[in-house]
Amino acid sequence: MATIRDKYVLDVDVRGGVDKLNKLGAAGEGVRTRFLGIKTAVAGAFTAIGAVGVGSLVKNVAEVSARTQDLKTALETVTGSAANADKAFGFIQDFATRTPFDIDTLTETFIKLQASGIEPTEELLKAFGDAASVSTDKIGAMEAAADLFSRSVSGGLGLEDLNRLADRGIAVFPILEEKLGLTRLEVSEFGKTAEGAAKIQQALIEGFQEEFGGGMERSVDNLSTSLSNMGIAADNALLAVGEGGL
Repeated sequence: MATIRDKYVLDVDVRGGVDKLNKLGAAGEGVRTRFLGIKTAVAGAFTAIGAVGVGSLVKNVAEVSARTQDLKTALETVTGSAANADKAFGFIQDFATRTPFDIDTLTETFIKLQASGIEPTEELLKAFGDAASVSTDKIGAMEAAADLFSRSVSGGLGLEDLNRLADRGIAVFPILEEKLGLTRLEVSEFGKTAEGAAKIQQALIEGFQEEFGGGMERSVDNLSTSLSNMGIAADNALLAVGEGGL
């Protein structure tokens, strides 16, 4: 038979156990509250990161779309219609993926030639590109070749643009001496007439094809070409996103 003392001890033990359970419950609730706070903070961080990512994507899409629109507008001016501009831009995009040159450089070259009355065929651009590929300043050499041809359509071919090509490692003067028998001093006088300028242009095209043919193909595995093509692919992807709607 339990005594009064035994009942007292039991009662104290029970109250102590209840108190411990209550304390554990309070501690558990505190842990839960802190966990919910961490979860909310993490979710907020990911939301912020996502917002930055989407914002950056929208910005990049807008920039590429705007630049492409500007290029097509310039092409429309020299080709005569929006349909011709789209066709020209498609040709430039395709050509760019097979060369070390970006779309902007090729579009500028295309416009210069077309505006001066020279048809910017793949054969002509390939001759320019093959010659420019041997230079450490490929873009500068491509621009110099386009300037030389576009400025000398009606004659008045000067030494300045020839020197720009020569300075970039393209042997224009040996080509002209071999093809036309012209020394450096004779080139300027010979190129003053439209007929003379046309002969110089044709001689250079033939010389580029013979001396540098396949230059772009040989550089296709270079890191610079790979990076250029990656950039073109990225721009095309962004452009597709813009045209398809965000």
